[in-house]
Amino acid sequence: MLLSPCGRRTKNYEIRSHSLKKEFSSRIKLCYIDVPFNTSSDSFAYNDRFNHSTWLTFMKNRLEVTKTLMKKDGLIFVHCDKNEDAYLKVLMDEIFDRENYITSISVKSNSISGNKTRFKNKTILKNKDTILVYKGDGEVTINPQYTEKTKWDTHYNAFLEVVDEGKNIYKPRRLKDVLIENSIIDSATTITEDFINNKLFMEFCIKHKSQIYRLVNSIPADIKSKSLESENKVIKYSDTDGNIQYALNGSRIAFLSGAVQEIDGYEKLAQLLGDMWSDIDFQNTQNEGGKGVSFPTGKKPEKLLQRIIDMATKKGDIVLDFFMGSATTQAVAMKLDRQFIGIEQMDYIEDISVKRLNNVINGEKGGISKAVNWDGGRDFIYCELAKWNESAKEKIIKCDNYNELVSLFSKLCEKYFLHYNIKVKEFQEKIIKKDEFINLTLDEQKKMFIQMLDLNQMYIHRTEMEDSKYGIDERDQELTKLFYEGD
Repeated sequence: MLLSPCGRRTKNYEIRSHSLKKEFSSRIKLCYIDVPFNTSSDSFAYNDRFNHSTWLTFMKNRLEVTKTLMKKDGLIFVHCDKNEDAYLKVLMDEIFDRENYITSISVKSNSISGNKTRFKNKTILKNKDTILVYKGDGEVTINPQYTEKTKWDTHYNAFLEVVDEGKNIYKPRRLKDVLIENSIIDSATTITEDFINNKLFMEFCIKHKSQIYRLVNSIPADIKSKSLESENKVIKYSDTDGNIQYALNGSRIAFLSGAVQEIDGYEKLAQLLGDMWSDIDFQNTQNEGGKGVSFPTGKKPEKLLQRIIDMATKKGDIVLDFFMGSATTQAVAMKLDRQFIGIEQMDYIEDISVKRLNNVINGEKGGISKAVNWDGGRDFIYCELAKWNESAKEKIIKCDNYNELVSLFSKLCEKYFLHYNIKVKEFQEKIIKKDEFINLTLDEQKKMFIQMLDLNQMYIHRTEMEDSKYGIDERDQELTKLFYEGD
């Protein structure tokens, strides 16, 4: 598990997802979960081939815990795909209440090549994921997000020249005339939608965004009559919210400034984003995370998490992700000055997740680093569950053949906790020697061994950590007490 910010790092305390309840109940502003897709093809090493009901139970347990941790004005974004998204929505309707459902975002996550042979024996090829969005039980604020426009709106074809602002005297002009005067275009040029790709043109428009405009019909009747009294007379007025507006020839003046937003650190012509996200590159995330972080097909783009975190939080808020994977959520949260909690059950946490966050602290330049001017810094604390039967499970999985399993059994009986109804002597002297067991595949034999372990003893309980047989040192015992009991 990872927490931020903190100045120490330790291992071996018993911390489970629900152990967070006392300290973090109703404190999480955003939970983002990139769930195992239940396809058997993810690069993450979860059991990614559950039967349907087992997968839903797996998710139900975790979502119920998440509900207790979320603030009333918090949000949860659950990233899934077509294999389970419909069923997951029904489950989330039950846990978070159907009235708290906000939307289902479609995210373009794959490009289809158009090769007809790829369509063989398929129906409709997949190139999107779904993100289910729910809120807590209170009112929430969702910060608007924008995507860069790809076409110039040719209705922005006029320029308001300030003659005497103190006396509200303005001179309407053709935008083209102003551009010619400034040597942006010549008189033979026609401004088209594709002009958005003209660097000089766009730089001029962004610089003069409060003078370039188009006319819109929505305008109060009394202002409309005044603005029609004299041709080309600009009327300045306040709307019902007290905002300054301008009218010309019976129409409201809509300035380009309303369509310009900061994107990736630069002002750009922008479009308000809805529930269809097709502008994020999912195909080239292999280099995100810095040196030594190899997770070529499983990483979500940092840009995706930046958008979600920007939508749902402000600086200092806590972001939770309990399928941490390659730590994309935590890396982006750190770069955006948010606190974070990450939970991961797989062994790659040290080789990938922790390594990536250390790279972030050291100022790695991948992902969104350039857009947010990331230079490094900050810190986190890293904690591990103290394994017990989990270690036995790992030993079973590592066995290469039947003889190694047989040799391991006596050690399991001596050191670890077996299920109460296991008849150890009968299994060791009879069952394990029968042809029926010997002829099982190695995976089936391992599965039977794992089923004999007491699942309630996978990790060391806090109340038993002082028992010398577990080997928990005094420093980790003290840190565990601090976590659960406070000062």
